[in-house]
Amino acid sequence: MKHKGLRQYTGDEASNLSMNMLGWDICNVDDDVAVRFTAPSGVEYWCAIKILSDNVELQAKSHPDFGGNDLNPTGEYDHGQDERIRCTHGDVIYGCFTEVSLAGISDAANDATIQLIRGK
Repeated sequence: MKHKGLRQYTGDEASNLSMNMLGWDICNVDDDVAVRFTAPSGVEYWCAIKILSDNVELQAKSHPDFGGNDLNPTGEYDHGQDERIRCTHGDVIYGCFTEVSLAGISDAANDATIQLIRGK
């Protein structure tokens, strides 16, 4: 099937695609031990997390100024605790995240890779 360009996407999807103009960060790990990533200098938060591999477990800390729960099974971020959410390739999680704790799944052959879309 041919791609229909911008009309292939819903209005929400098209506006979310435009957020990529702010840049992104690629993070990957090859281990089941969590690695913590924080927003780089000049970036206040990431507005989306896109899962690029099948081998991903993560949790993310929400920006404190916007309220809401952290992306974690308990709703409270703590990179020291082994509380991560397993994600599937192609998942996109929207929010305002300042920190991500990423780990691979121990029995998987490939690295865990995510793309963090920069927000403000």
